[in-house]
Formats: sequence, structure tokens, C-alpha cells
Amino acid sequence: MPLAVIGGLRVKSALRWPEFFLLTMGSLVQAKRAPGVLSAQVFPEEEGFFSLSVWESPAAMKRYATSGAHGRAMRRSARVAVVFSFHHFPCDDIPTPQEAVQLWRAREAERALAAPRDAG
Repeated sequence: MPLAVIGGLRVKSALRWPEFFLLTMGSLVQAKRAPGVLSAQVFPEEEGFFSLSVWESPAAMKRYATSGAHGRAMRRSARVAVVFSFHHFPCDDIPTPQEAVQLWRAREAERALAAPRDAG
């Protein structure tokens, strides 16, 4: 069963836009050419920019995630952006960006409810 992955980030400042753009485009080109990818895209939403990729297997996704342009982007991402959580979910069909963001928001809400509260 294919595996969808959605996550994203918000660019920290206007000064970081050029670096963000170069890192994102390099990662997207790599993803679209990666063995085992079924779909890869980047799109804006109200929270920031999201990436949505669908993979034949978790192994194919993991090979991509730590290599090449994406590996470099991951190492530099904290300097460029506030990075959001990434969520993985099995899928029968390639989800639309709207479906994936809806799932991302639901998972983030679940995470917020599960987080320990400050006694404070």
C-alpha cells in the first residue's frame, strides 16, 4: 500500500526566501526523479508551505529523505524556517493537497491535545 507524507514549514524571514526557494526546488526535483515516488508536490497554505509526496514503500521514502538535495535541505532547514511536523499515512489513491492538509491539521490537533499541560 502506498505511503503519503505531508509536512511543511514557514520561512523565518524575507532574507531567507532565496535559500528556501533553492532548497525547495532542489528537493522537489530530486523527489520527482526518486525511485519509488508516485507523486511529489509543494504548495502554499495558510500555515506556510507544504510538501506532499506519495511513495511505493517506506523504504523508498527513507532513501530519498536522507540523501541528495533533500538531505542537504534537512540539515539547513532550522536556519531557514520553522519546520512543521511531518505525518505519514497509508493511501489507496494519491490524496489531493486539500485532503492531505486536512489530515495534517487533524493530526496536529490530536498532538496538541495529547501534549502535557503546563502546571503553571
